[in-house]
Amino acid sequence: MERDRSWEKFNAINFKYYIIEENRINAYKFPTEIKRILKEKEYDLYIVGNYSSFTGMVTIEWLRRKKLPYAIHADGGIVKEDSFLRYKIKKHFIRNANLYFSSGHITTDYFTHYGARRERVFEYPFSSVKLNQIRKDTENVKYREKIGLPIDKKIIISVGQIIPRKGFDVLIKAISLVKTDVKLYIIGGAATPDLEALVDKLKLHNVEFIEFLPFATILDYMAAADLFVLLTR
Repeated sequence: MERDRSWEKFNAINFKYYIIEENRINAYKFPTEIKRILKEKEYDLYIVGNYSSFTGMVTIEWLRRKKLPYAIHADGGIVKEDSFLRYKIKKHFIRNANLYFSSGHITTDYFTHYGARRERVFEYPFSSVKLNQIRKDTENVKYREKIGLPIDKKIIISVGQIIPRKGFDVLIKAISLVKTDVKLYIIGGAATPDLEALVDKLKLHNVEFIEFLPFATILDYMAAADLFVLLTR
C-alpha cells in the first residue's frame, strides 16, 4: 500500500524545508538536487535529518567544505561496539556539527560518543500526538464500533515498519504466553515471511497485520485499544 504522503504538507513558519529522495543510482555522483538547493542561497542554519544516508553524508561534506553552519537531528541512536573503521566514519560525520537536536538522553549519549560536545546538544520533547488528540479511555467501545473491532476482547495494538529492528517477533512470542482472550493488531504493513512462519509455528489466531493507515485512523485504533506496545531493538 502506498504510504500516505499527507504528513509532508505542513506549514513551516520559521524556516524553509526540503524533502529529498535518496539517490542510490550512483554512489559517487553528487545528488543534483542537493547541489541546487545548497547553491540557491545561504541560510542561517542547515539542519540535516537523515545524516547517515548517502544524501545526508554528501550534504554534510558540502556544508563543511563551504564552512556553512549546520545541525544534526536524530530521534534515536544507541552506542554499540563498532569496528574501528565504522567508528571513525561515524565520528567523521557527527563530530563537527555546530549544533545537535536530540530526542532524549540516550540519543545525546550517542552524539557525544561520536565526538559531539555536550554543550552543543539540545534535547527536545519528541511526540507526534498532541494533547487535544488524546481520547478518553471511556470512549473505546465507540471507536471499536467505528472501525469494526471486537468489543468482547482485550485489544493490543502496535504501530511501526515491519522490519527486524522493530522487534515484532518478540511481541508475537509474548502474545503466545498471554492466557486472557486478547487480539493483537500490528499496524504498518503486511507480515514478512518470517513473521508469518512464527505465527503459524505458535498456532496463533489472534494476531492480525494491517497495512499502513492514515494518522487519524491510527488514533482511532489507539482510542479503541486496551494496551499500546511500543517496540524497537
